[in-house]
Amino acid sequence: MDLDLVKWIGASGREHEFWVYRLNQSFDEIAAVFLFVKVIDSATSEIVYVNQTNRMDFVGSNPIADEIINDYKPTEMHILINNELS
Repeated sequence: MDLDLVKWIGASGREHEFWVYRLNQSFDEIAAVFLFVKVIDSATSEIVYVNQTNRMDFVGSNPIADEIINDYKPTEMHILINNELS
């Protein structure tokens, strides 16, 4: 699967690059900042959830993630791998 790289501006005003994944993607035990993103159209996306974790392999099995997906209907997940969280 070819992954896209997108840029988001953080709360600090700094730009960060995130890799785009599908919602049901499986991950290894990596640390990352992750976003659930809803694509509105080809020019517009909105972040519906932001979090960070030391274990991306647990994100898909988290009941909170299920609730966010059911309530906000994100269409993809954006990941910023963060080795500093490990």
